[in-house]
Amino acid sequence: MSSVRVVSAAGLAALAAWSFRPVFDVDAGLALALAVVVPPVVVAVWELLTSSVLKRLSGGVSTALALLWVVAAVAAVTRPGGDALSGPFRLLTSVLPTEAAAPQLAAVSVLAGLTSLAAVHLTAKGPLLPVLPPLVCLVLGLSLGAAAGPLPAWYVPGFVVVSTVPVLLSAGTASRARLVVGGVVVALAAAAGLAFGLLGPAPRPPASVQALVDAPVQPKRHTNPMAQYLALRDGSVVLEIDGTASQRVDRLGMVTMTAFDGRAWSPEADYRRAAHQLPVAPQSTAPRREVTLDLRVGTPGSLGWLPRPGWPSRVSVPNLGFDADTGDLVVPAGQEPPAQYRISASEPVVSPDLLRTDQPAGVQRPDLVLPPEVLGFVNVATAGHDTELDRFLGLYHNLRAEPFHYDVSDEAAGGNGLYQISALLKNHRGTSEQYASAFAVMCRQLGWDARVVLGFKPRWDGDELRVQGQDVFAWTEVRFERLGWLPIDPSPTRTAALGDDAPDEATGTVPGLVELPPAYEPDPAPEPETGGVAPPDPVATPASGRSSSVVLLVVGVGLLALLFAIPLLKAARRRARRRASPRRRVAEAWRDAVAALRAGGAHVHGGQTTGQVLQAAPESCAPALRLLAELVDRVAFSPDEVIQDMATTAELHGDQVRSRIRAGLGAGRRVAWLFDLRPLLAERRPVEYADLRPGLRSN
Repeated sequence: MSSVRVVSAAGLAALAAWSFRPVFDVDAGLALALAVVVPPVVVAVWELLTSSVLKRLSGGVSTALALLWVVAAVAAVTRPGGDALSGPFRLLTSVLPTEAAAPQLAAVSVLAGLTSLAAVHLTAKGPLLPVLPPLVCLVLGLSLGAAAGPLPAWYVPGFVVVSTVPVLLSAGTASRARLVVGGVVVALAAAAGLAFGLLGPAPRPPASVQALVDAPVQPKRHTNPMAQYLALRDGSVVLEIDGTASQRVDRLGMVTMTAFDGRAWSPEADYRRAAHQLPVAPQSTAPRREVTLDLRVGTPGSLGWLPRPGWPSRVSVPNLGFDADTGDLVVPAGQEPPAQYRISASEPVVSPDLLRTDQPAGVQRPDLVLPPEVLGFVNVATAGHDTELDRFLGLYHNLRAEPFHYDVSDEAAGGNGLYQISALLKNHRGTSEQYASAFAVMCRQLGWDARVVLGFKPRWDGDELRVQGQDVFAWTEVRFERLGWLPIDPSPTRTAALGDDAPDEATGTVPGLVELPPAYEPDPAPEPETGGVAPPDPVATPASGRSSSVVLLVVGVGLLALLFAIPLLKAARRRARRRASPRRRVAEAWRDAVAALRAGGAHVHGGQTTGQVLQAAPESCAPALRLLAELVDRVAFSPDEVIQDMATTAELHGDQVRSRIRAGLGAGRRVAWLFDLRPLLAERRPVEYADLRPGLRSN
């Protein structure tokens, strides 16, 4: 029986470590499997040997030797070299999925070994405790990998089945309380699967532990790229790129500007170290086309960001900085820009009919105060349109219509702030820099998510493409509810040189950008026939089966979250107490002690005096409780100032009371204490402590 428990505990540890699978790229399957399986196997074999052949080894010596075997197994499988300790930091700061490098694999392998070692040692304590270390490992893996990609559908059912093996094997000998705790552990595993989207769609996008760690990549160039728009256009900054593509592309994005302060747009990115494989594009219903480019950079010193077609999925240059919100690739500080690189990417292909099924995604409006001429243009352009999509289309078509022209003169003004936007609306001419900025600012004013992209329009000669500085171009990206981020060119097709009365020839739209239909003008609604019965609205027909299951799922997850929120709230309350005033800390220490006594079966409550509580308390905790009561009475009746040492001493005695009470409880009573809601509720206070109420009053 013990050998089965040991094997199941080691297998559960290996299965928990497999939750890191989405963290690594597609080529990491075999390497990761060896990294997470070999250490648990070594631990299980060693434990079986010490329980049968090497019985004379003491517990400490056996554990130390087991640790050495784990380290040796990790070193043999992953061969991390001198960078072994950098694995956890690389996992927390790299773009996911990352490459299966030795330090990262070693970190996961060590975690698998330590998890199996803890789980196997806990098999002697009962059938339930061995599940806890794999649960911790599972949560660590999901908190890092769930945001990177999904695990197989069999994973959570398999984890639950393996975790219940020890419980089922000991069902005849284990107490009812232990079986209840086992059920709670299994429910925790299932709840984790629900929270991280392993048993179906997650209620919300899973959070990543990477959000707690600052990105380490700093750009090589700190100059705002938008400030170089005119310098690139007039040749002051020389840029030469040529290459080939698997299929024709008509735009190359370089930098995405997400921050606008009224004076200029600037990037506000979170760059993380990237491997060759990059994350997939943000989820959307828009069809996408794949393209691969082989590019040669004639002027590497002019690049701080790598031009890309759409959202990149793979790049031949490692260790670049990647922003998961925009898809931008930046050259890190201390690294030279590549002279050539291959990049694969995808871009949305959206027809006007498909666009009609969606609308711009709403966000909170910025606090920026726009000039009157900008607000007036927005009001006129969107007047008479009822839907969000038609308001968006009205704004777009008004900015591209007469009398606006694209300025192709050498004297074209630079800048993209509110001053330049106002000048654009007055003079009706500007560059793509001003049109993209104006459209993005107006979209944000209407509550839509928009940003500016700086890039290039490549020129083609057969199968060869060429990009120079004068091909610089800016456009707007607007986020839609279902289609995601769509590239929009708000620049007009008519060009005009500065001082010309007549416009030059039309430039045509930029292929590859989304073509927008005109705003919808509804026809008058037909009069309903007298006596006729309107047909039922198919959209309003409820899908009772699916909606009821969703409601049950949401209610179940909500109840679980409410249940496990109780110990978290109590722990947070105790942490907050450490930062309160000394008088408040003494009062809270007494309150926790009374709650512990009540959980242990004593008939006490917060409305009793210290003497009454002492009379009802068990003998095991009487000494510590008596010292705590003396401190409470001293604080209540002494006019002296309460110092920090008194508060620290009170908390020490309170912790001793809690420890004594907990030691005398069974497993079932401990679980009941863990989820006891009463310590969070307000309680009445004794009259004798009227002058202590600022400290004893509950929150």
